[in-house]
Amino acid sequence: MQKRSGEISHCSIESVKAVLLFTIDNSDLSTAYKETSNISAVVYTMATSTSINRYKFRILITGSSGYLGQHILKSLVEADRDNEDKAGAKFAGFDITAAFGTLSSFPSDCVSLIANSSSTLKVVDKVVFDCTNETSLKEFFNTRDFEAVIHLAAISSPFVCEKDPKEAQSTNCPVPLLKALHNKNGGNDGVNERKETLFIFLSTDQVYDGFHAPYLEKDGALPINEYGKSKLAFEGHLLKSRPKIKPIILRSSLILGGVTIGNCRKQSFVQFVHDRLSNRQVTDFYTNEFRNVVFVDDVVKVISHFVRRHSNGDDDYLSHMEDPVYNMGGKDKVSRFEIAQMVAEVCGLDKAYCNAIEKTTSPISSQSLNPEHIIVKSPPDIAMNSTKLEKLTGISMLGLKDMVDCIFATREEDGVQ
Repeated sequence: MQKRSGEISHCSIESVKAVLLFTIDNSDLSTAYKETSNISAVVYTMATSTSINRYKFRILITGSSGYLGQHILKSLVEADRDNEDKAGAKFAGFDITAAFGTLSSFPSDCVSLIANSSSTLKVVDKVVFDCTNETSLKEFFNTRDFEAVIHLAAISSPFVCEKDPKEAQSTNCPVPLLKALHNKNGGNDGVNERKETLFIFLSTDQVYDGFHAPYLEKDGALPINEYGKSKLAFEGHLLKSRPKIKPIILRSSLILGGVTIGNCRKQSFVQFVHDRLSNRQVTDFYTNEFRNVVFVDDVVKVISHFVRRHSNGDDDYLSHMEDPVYNMGGKDKVSRFEIAQMVAEVCGLDKAYCNAIEKTTSPISSQSLNPEHIIVKSPPDIAMNSTKLEKLTGISMLGLKDMVDCIFATREEDGVQ
C-alpha cells in the first residue's frame, strides 16, 4: 500500500494480523479504508495528529457497533471534544478501543467521529478480539492495558438464546474475558499506577421472573428464559472478580432512542412503530407485557458518569459500593401497545393501525410463532424501581412521553420525514 502524507503513519504485522495506524488530520480516509477492506483481521487506529503523544484514559468497548455501542462511542468522543474546549491542553482525552463483530461499514463510519477530537480510537474486529476465546484474549491483553471496560457485546435476541443455550452462555457469560483481565497486571507501564479495572456490564431486566413487580435490586433474580439466565450467570462471575475488577452492573430495560449515525442506521423499537404506522400497516402490539423502557441518552449519561468518576481518580466512590447492581429503567411502566400509541400521538399518526392483543403463555401458541417450535418464555411484568441508580448518579430518567418527544424532535431537525 502506498503511504500518503497525513494518513497512514505506521503499518506492521502482529502475529499474522495486519495492524494499520491512521493519523487523521481533518482528512478523508475513505480511500485508505477501501484499500484495506480485503484484510480479514484489522486494527484501525485513528487520532488527530496533535493528540498522539499525550497519555489518555484507556477504555475498551465491546459490542461497539451495536445500537447502544454506537451511541456510547459518539458520546465519549463528543464529550471529550467539549471538555477540550473548556480545559484546553489540560484535557488529554480518551484512548478508546472499540471491538466489533461483523458490521463491515463500522470502521469507515468511525472516521468522522474522531475528527477534531483529542481522543484516539482503535477499531478491532472479532479476529483480533474474541471475548470467548482464551488464546485470543491472552494475545490481545499481552500488549494492552485498560482502566475501564464497557461490556455491551451479547446475543440479545431471546429467540436466538433459546435456540442455542450453549452459545448464549458462551457469548453472554464470557468468563475468559474476566480471567484475562484478572491475570493482567495493569498499571506497570510507569504512567498509571491504577491496577483495578472498572468493568461496566449491560445486563437486563429479564433476570427477573415477571411475577413480582415492581422489582428492587435486592429482590431475587429468577430468569425464565435462556437470555436472562446467561446475563445473570455473568453477573455472578463479575461480582466474584472483586476487588481487582470494579464492577458496575446495569440491569437495563428496553432501550429506546434515535437512529445511529453512519451507513448502518441502527434503530430502536420506536422507529419500527413509526415506519409501520406511516405506511398505514395494521400491526399487533402486546398489551400485557410491561417494562420501564429507558431512553438511550439516559443510558449513555449513566455509563459516562461512572467512566468520568473513575477517570478522575475517584476510586473511593467505587470502592464503597457494597452491591454494585443497579436497575436502569425509565419513569413509566408501559406495554408495547402503549409505546405504539404514544408514537402515533406525538407524530400525528393514526392510532387505528395499532392493534391491541394479549400475549398468551400457552406453549402451543408459542410454538406456532416459529417453524422450529422453540418456546421462548417472556416475563409478563418486569417493571423496576431505579431510585438507587438515580440517587447515586443524580440522573433522572425520562418518562415515555418525554423520550418520544426528544427522539422525533431530533428526527425532524435532521430532516427525516
